[in-house]
Amino acid sequence: MHRKQVEAKKYGTNNQLANELSIMKRLHNISIRFVSDDRSQDLLAEIVETAVVITDADMGNIQLFDAQSGSLKIVAHSGFKQPFLDFFSTVYQGQAACGEAMECKERVIIEDVTQSPIFMGTPSLEVMLAAGARAVQSTPLFSRSGRLVGMLSTHYQTPRRPDEQDLQLLDLLARLSADIIEREQKEQEIKRREQEYRTLVENCPFGLTRFDTDLRHIYFNQACYSFWGETIKLLLGKTWEEAGTPREHYHPMELALNKVLETGHEQVFDTEYLDQRGQIRYYRNRAVAEANNSGIVDTLLVISQDITAQKKSEIEIQRLDRLNLVGEMAASIGHEVRNPLTTVKGYLQLFQMKEQFAGYSSQLDMMIQELDRANAIITEFLSLAKNKTVELQPGSLNDTIYSIIPLLQAEALHLGHQIFVITGDIPTTYFSDKEIRQLILNLVKNALEAMKHNGTISIKTYQLNDEIVLAIEDSGAGIPNELLDKLGTPFLTTKECGTGLGLPVCYRIAERHMAKIEIDTSSKGTTFFIKFPIRTKQL
Repeated sequence: MHRKQVEAKKYGTNNQLANELSIMKRLHNISIRFVSDDRSQDLLAEIVETAVVITDADMGNIQLFDAQSGSLKIVAHSGFKQPFLDFFSTVYQGQAACGEAMECKERVIIEDVTQSPIFMGTPSLEVMLAAGARAVQSTPLFSRSGRLVGMLSTHYQTPRRPDEQDLQLLDLLARLSADIIEREQKEQEIKRREQEYRTLVENCPFGLTRFDTDLRHIYFNQACYSFWGETIKLLLGKTWEEAGTPREHYHPMELALNKVLETGHEQVFDTEYLDQRGQIRYYRNRAVAEANNSGIVDTLLVISQDITAQKKSEIEIQRLDRLNLVGEMAASIGHEVRNPLTTVKGYLQLFQMKEQFAGYSSQLDMMIQELDRANAIITEFLSLAKNKTVELQPGSLNDTIYSIIPLLQAEALHLGHQIFVITGDIPTTYFSDKEIRQLILNLVKNALEAMKHNGTISIKTYQLNDEIVLAIEDSGAGIPNELLDKLGTPFLTTKECGTGLGLPVCYRIAERHMAKIEIDTSSKGTTFFIKFPIRTKQL
């Protein structure tokens, strides 16, 4: 009899050891999958199955804690049917065993749900009994920092309590489960932040270009393609030199990046770039060094902001300042110069009438012509005066254009060019007919002189939103970029006999009409857009 008891005890011990070995193999397998970066749903299911085996349970589930709603949500289970899963899909503090464990932050064991005040008189009891669950334990899962990340529960078909040895093994599984869940949550958070960062970078209005330390291009964000076109893809993985880029195009950027590499300090610098239409665009760039985890600089980031509008505003302000200065000079000395010239011209005309000066007739004619030319220049000069009084009357710009077109057509035919007029349906507005005639004359004259034989000029009018647009387009070779920003500067001219006052006068006329002049130029021609506000009454 004694021998049989000994053998039975030995047999029971062997079974227990075998069971523990099986459990330890399960835990080891979960650990291996965790270390091997296995994040599949099957891993959570295996955790539940292992918890069921450890505690000799009939059913089990694992829930994740949703910090935003403060609830637990089932993500894996074993042995439950849909009614149970639907009822306990979301559990809040104080509800059932898992909700109680969440609230008290420690394991809750209920040996018989029919006798527990947590379940008695609640809908949860009926659902538990319908699922065949008479007992339950819920173990909170905490991160290494003590944050609740989930709940591991096992359920039993008969009233009972897991023994302490099983609970110790369950604690090992709970620790491992919490680490797995925390890692998954951290990786999800990293992915979320990476996506936010990617969205921010790709939708950033600034161009972001990344270089390696050999100044090879390794990244462009979407704004870069908007700035410089799809052709910049050809630069990826290459330096400017390897891509065959002319040195003058990248030299300022190269100097700044080398300075960052040498000093480690950021560099701010401006660059110019010709867009696909041949227009100059201005960029303000900030170059910074990027270090790796070892503190070694391995990449450079250049942040580029399109400051073309700001730059053009600065240029416009400078142009107006120069124009105002010349305008003040015109107002102060124009009349003082014109009066003596009138006197001199009068005496020359008197001399022409004298017989003793008959031999000097051609010289006197030339002198009078030069005085007339000087007087015309002074008239233009006076047009720059800022305080010049101009009377604005209601009318149509189209009428002014048609009244001056015969004169323009005659000049165009003489030079071998053609002029086309396309007027739109525009409203009546207030303007000075005399000044607008002068503006059109000056711009068309410049266009005629800028074109080779058989050139064409188009004069158009149309309404755009709350503005009337007068567009004068030529088929010339375009305005050189180095002169584009200087247009409107008094006395700036490329003509042998030019005064450099024609365009400044146009800008001053536009200013007096509260209009603005915009220029679009390329190798195929130039268009001046004069945009007038629609005025329904005199100011």
